[in-house]
Amino acid sequence: MIALIDLENIGNKGFKGLDNLSSKDRVIVFYKENSTVSIKVLAKYCSSKMQKEFVCVKESTKNAVDFQIVACLGKLSSELPDEEFYVVSNDGGFDAAVSYLKGFGKKISRKSDLASCKTTANATAAKEKVEATVQSVAEYAPKFAEKANEIADVVNKYKTKTAINNNLMKIFSSKEVGEILKSVKPLLVGKN
Repeated sequence: MIALIDLENIGNKGFKGLDNLSSKDRVIVFYKENSTVSIKVLAKYCSSKMQKEFVCVKESTKNAVDFQIVACLGKLSSELPDEEFYVVSNDGGFDAAVSYLKGFGKKISRKSDLASCKTTANATAAKEKVEATVQSVAEYAPKFAEKANEIADVVNKYKTKTAINNNLMKIFSSKEVGEILKSVKPLLVGKN
C-alpha cells in the first residue's frame, strides 16, 4: 500500500491509523514550507516501521501540492502496476485523476486518513486470497471446479483441517470430501 498525503489539506487528521502500518507500507507526505503538523504526530510518523518520504513543494502557485501528488501518483502507478494507492485528502478535486487512472485498471482511491486506507487494503488482500484459493481449487481438483467457490470459502474460513473436513461434509459426500482434501492439500499447509 502506498499513501500520498496532502498535508496542506488534511493536516494531523490524515495520520490517524499510523500505528496500523507495516514495513511493507509506504507513505509520502507532500507539504509546503509553511505547513504545520503537531510534534507528536511528526515523532510518531518518523519512528514508525513503514517506508516514509517527505516532498517539499516549493512552487507557490495555487494547487501546486495537488498537481505534484497527481504527477507522482501517475508515475508510481505506472512503475508499480500491481500496487494499491491512496490519496489521503478531503479535496474532491483528486477524484477526477483517481477515476481516470482506475480506467487503466489501477487500484487507486481517495481516503480521509491512513486508517481507512489500511482497512481497504486489508479487505482487498482478503478478497484476492479468496480468488486465488478458488483458482487453486479449480486447478488442484478440476472435478469440483463448479463448486470451487464453496470449497474456497470453507478452506479460507476455517483454521483447522477438522473444521474444514466437517464443513465440507455438509456440502459433499464423505468420498468426495476425501478426494477434495487430497487434491487441495497444498492449500491446507499451516492448518492444524
